[in-house]
Parts: sequence; C-alpha cells; structure tokens
Amino acid sequence: MTLEFAVAMNDVVRVLAEEIHEWYTDDELPAAAKAISRIERAVAVLQEAKHEPCPEAFTLLKRYKRQLN
Repeated sequence: MTLEFAVAMNDVVRVLAEEIHEWYTDDELPAAAKAISRIERAVAVLQEAKHEPCPEAFTLLKRYKRQLN
C-alpha cells in the first residue's frame, strides 16, 4: 500500500467516523452497523500495512462495541 493511498483511505475513514459520531447516538449505532463494519475492516487493513488509523475510527469502534455489550 502506498503512503498516498493509506492517507486517502484514512481520510475517508475519518470523515465517515465523524459523520456517524455526529448523526447517531449510542443507542442508534446498530443502525450504522454496515458502515461501522467497513470502517473496522479499513482499520485492520491500515494496521496490517503498518499505517496508523485515525483516532476517530478507534473512538467510534469503541463506542459501537460498548453498545453491543
């Protein structure tokens, strides 16, 4: 994965995570499950490629997993 691609992918993940955070309360997060699962996969790909995913993605994933439990 090139650095340029990783940066672009991270930007998309960040914007999507911010939008979900803004529009969904904790109780509504399951409605965004499909988008959140794609963020989770993108974070895994970034980590596998040794690129640091954006903090917004980690925050959203923590909120979502906490809501599921």
